[in-house]
Amino acid sequence: MQEKIVQNKFTKYSFIAIVFLCLVGLYYSIELIKLHYSVFTDPNFQSSCAFSKEFNCETVASSPFSIFLGVPVATWGAFGYIVMIILALLSYKASSKSAFLSLVWCSLFATVTSITLAVISYCIICSFCLFCSITYLINLFIFILSFILLRGQTKLDNKIPCKDFCKAPINFIKEYKATSGALIFVLLALLKMYPNYWTQEENVIKNRGVTEDGLHWTGGQDAPLTIVEYSDYMCPHCQRAHTIIRGMLEQHEDKIKLIHRQFPLDGACNPLLNGENFHIGACRLAKAAICAGEDGKFWEMNDLLYKYGGLRMSAKDIITKASKELDLKFSKIWRCVNESVASENKLKADLDSGVKLELNSTPSFVVDGEVYVGNIPSEVLQKYGIQ
Repeated sequence: MQEKIVQNKFTKYSFIAIVFLCLVGLYYSIELIKLHYSVFTDPNFQSSCAFSKEFNCETVASSPFSIFLGVPVATWGAFGYIVMIILALLSYKASSKSAFLSLVWCSLFATVTSITLAVISYCIICSFCLFCSITYLINLFIFILSFILLRGQTKLDNKIPCKDFCKAPINFIKEYKATSGALIFVLLALLKMYPNYWTQEENVIKNRGVTEDGLHWTGGQDAPLTIVEYSDYMCPHCQRAHTIIRGMLEQHEDKIKLIHRQFPLDGACNPLLNGENFHIGACRLAKAAICAGEDGKFWEMNDLLYKYGGLRMSAKDIITKASKELDLKFSKIWRCVNESVASENKLKADLDSGVKLELNSTPSFVVDGEVYVGNIPSEVLQKYGIQ
């Protein structure tokens, strides 16, 4: 026989409030799922919550922390809200004690997860997502309400010992086998079948080389469309553009020739910044790619620097990590970064080229002599049969 919780007017209105909060959280989670998909698939996408460097949903969505166990965090959030809605409704309609205690568990887990993600945003990503922050507050309010209800139940019905609370999820599964089975099925389906649209296979493009001017290119050597990319490995928008461009190259390798040029927004080397500290260490990362190119691994290093450049790590740590993954001798790369006149001259040539084009932000792309900041308009790509 199922144990019941004691109901009164306050508990009923509280459960209704929790369901409402979960519905609001579900709405924002769905918006975040759509945002995450657009960030990685739509080169012209601009989020309504990209206000600044410090408050930018796109930056957070494009970070590696937006994925957990192969599924976007926003999707996990939506799943969690659906679970809590079911638990709250069973607590309200059926007065189920196991559902109510499981709801407390879920709200506690959601709150702890929210705090963890907030710390990651502040300490590692260095940018906050407004929609994410709204869900963090919703999770906190749900936990506060469920905790108040728990305290009230303890006073009304002194039958909620610690062991009942700890065993609540197991008891819920036993009492609601069909509901639990359906939720577990959805959970396993997410883990197994969720489409991976945010990564590209490494090194899928075989054609690559160096132009007569010493610039690294990949794609089709005689492709009708030549894209010259000016980029910064520490720029979140550059990382996003990199994923999109690599996806385009994978699908249209014979139509696109991509030439990479360095334009780090770091006052240590970029004359436009007059020594201002913007992306500290970006100059060293640019040199690391140039130095890896001397060992024939420019594009491999290029991919890894984009991967790690957005994390709060020093340039030395990023280069150490990337060199290890590529089986390159770190001491050689680091010496090249700090002492090589050749790498210095190549970086200066890229920067001088960008200055002549009057670039002031990254990523910037040059197509047929025209400069496009942020992305290449779809109408330009369509001229070359690229959708």
